[in-house]
Amino acid sequence: MRNQFLRISSIFFIFSSQFTLAEIPKELLYQSPQNIDSEQLATIQGFQDTSTPLKFVKARIYINQINGKATLNSSKDWNKIYSILPTQTTIRFTSDAQQLFSSSELNFIAQSGQKYQIKTNQADKSSHKEGIQFWVENSTTGEVITDKQFVNSSVNQPQQIYIPVIINK
Repeated sequence: MRNQFLRISSIFFIFSSQFTLAEIPKELLYQSPQNIDSEQLATIQGFQDTSTPLKFVKARIYINQINGKATLNSSKDWNKIYSILPTQTTIRFTSDAQQLFSSSELNFIAQSGQKYQIKTNQADKSSHKEGIQFWVENSTTGEVITDKQFVNSSVNQPQQIYIPVIINK
C-alpha cells in the first residue's frame, strides 16, 4: 500500500513539475474603465435561453473579447456584465449550445447609460431553415443595434464515454 502511494505521488510530482501555468500579461486582458462615472458608461453581456420545464439550454452566448482584450470567459459566465466606454466597440463571442459551436465578432457604437446584450435566433424553430443569426440589442428598449449576422457554425460531436463493466461469474 505504501509503495503504491509513493508510486502515485512520484508520478504526480513528475507531471506537475513539467507543466507551469503561463501568466497572461494584464495589457492583454479586458479591464473595466476606471475613474469614470457609471452613468457615462454602457454595459454588455451574453445571452442564454432555456426551455422552461427542464431548464435545457437552447441557446447560450458568452463574451471572449472586448476591443481585442480577452475576458477569459467560459460558457458558465454567459451572464457576466461588462462596463464599456461609449465608443466604437468590437465584441468577440462564442455560442456553444445545442451541439453547435459558433464564434464571431460584432461591431457597434455604444452609447452612455445603455445596456446591451448579444442575442441569437438559435432557440427559434425557424433557425434550422433560415440559419443562425447574431446581433446586439439594447436591453432597455429592445432596439436591434447591429445588423443580424449569419455566422458559420460547426457541430459539436458528443464525446463517447466508456464505462468499464466488470461481470463476476
